[in-house]
Amino acid sequence: PASTPKPPCTLQPPGTLQSAGTPQTSPRPPLEGLPQGPYDRSKQRVLVIGSGFGVELNPAQIQVIVGAGFQVHVVSTLPNPESPSFPVYQFLPTIQQAIDEFQPHIIASGSKGGAYMAALWQANLWTGPSLVINRHPALQSLPQGAPVVLCHGSNDEYYKYRREDLEALMRTGTPNRVLLYYTGNSGLLGRGYTREGDKHNMLSILQNDCLPRLL
Repeated sequence: PASTPKPPCTLQPPGTLQSAGTPQTSPRPPLEGLPQGPYDRSKQRVLVIGSGFGVELNPAQIQVIVGAGFQVHVVSTLPNPESPSFPVYQFLPTIQQAIDEFQPHIIASGSKGGAYMAALWQANLWTGPSLVINRHPALQSLPQGAPVVLCHGSNDEYYKYRREDLEALMRTGTPNRVLLYYTGNSGLLGRGYTREGDKHNMLSILQNDCLPRLL
């Protein structure tokens, strides 16, 4: 008897595996929001929440960002949000106006400025890339879908958190969209450490182009 003709062979794209009996799937689309072409710092706009960022008390921190070539705008009129019964939400319009006018690619906060960052997230006024230096007590969860970098040192004098506490916070964010930059003490050698974790003013992020690369 005549044999049944075999179906034509279908070539698969390189790197595509398909087992017998399983339907062919289309290639995964590229991730949204990723920059196209070479990364140019001079075209990236960084909005800095001035309160807590140490513009005057720790000027090296802002100088590293400016010196790296970013476009930087500091919201410098925000008061200390750690005052008793401080109405942080009343000052969000000031940040919102800066966002509307400057159109930042990323917002950065440090120390007590984390209270403003947490309020921005909770009010859904910012869901874009965010850099947070020092975990403020107001940060109890991360916004879903937002790229977030959190920097913290084991010897922070003001906001004392264990590494496992910080890792638990990061797990509230979207996987593969969050990064914890943590510096801890090494093991004891004699009476001291061979390496010490950062304090509240994180010195390690000021070295080796670290802070600009975290942005």
